[in-house]
Amino acid sequence: MAYDPESVTELLWTDGAGNYATLVQVGVRSFTEDAIILDARSALNDAAKSLEASPAGSQFAVVSVSGDAITSQDSLAAFTDAMLLALPVALLLCALLAALFMRSVKYGLAAVVPILLVVGWVYGFMWWADYKINVVTATIAAIAVGVGIDYSTHFTMRFREEFENEPSRFPALRRAGEGTGGALAISALSSIIGFMMMALAPMPIFVTFGILTAVMISFSLLVALLVLPSVLLVVTRSRTGAERQHFLDLTGTAPGEYDPHARETALAGHEGST
Repeated sequence: MAYDPESVTELLWTDGAGNYATLVQVGVRSFTEDAIILDARSALNDAAKSLEASPAGSQFAVVSVSGDAITSQDSLAAFTDAMLLALPVALLLCALLAALFMRSVKYGLAAVVPILLVVGWVYGFMWWADYKINVVTATIAAIAVGVGIDYSTHFTMRFREEFENEPSRFPALRRAGEGTGGALAISALSSIIGFMMMALAPMPIFVTFGILTAVMISFSLLVALLVLPSVLLVVTRSRTGAERQHFLDLTGTAPGEYDPHARETALAGHEGST
């Protein structure tokens, strides 16, 4: 006996009305490596076409190639395509919401633009660490948008508040970085430590998710503290002329004594605002 009765039904099947089906199983060396699966799929498709074109091919109703590895790859490809389409939509919606709540299109865009850098860095890290695109890693970009917009809007709103009564943008940026920047750093650090604990999980899928999320949060914090200030300088108009003099008068500082890049200037402005 080559096969027991239960195994035979997996290889040979008939409905009793003259219709038969035969299953030919071929092992594939990987369930996740796209290159291996695509090569095997191409070879099996060629074999199916050759079988249909053979003299016995006219007797076959259907010759098809399928299997868990192939269906999983198709599902992942469809999921990845959907995520790539959803990413610009999510960025656009975040920009619209940020512009609505901040009542400024330029600041809404300024809060979203650095997130593109976070997404690029995350995928660059995945390439460097040899992480493959799967259902888990493909969602990191969407999560980066959600985390990055929080950090960016917090910093942007604090900068605008500090700049309301300040002659120059630089002291306002310094105070925003030392105030909100410190809070963001502590919040990010606690989240990073929490997700890094997932690296100790016994299941590789959780390890990958934890590490990538921790890396993504780190990139979001770096972009909010190092890149966003430069973007805010670009989109924020400098005070000049009578407007600048008016705000200088509010600080009680003579024009020649006001150094926008000095730490003392930022501290004096903070004391004056409180």
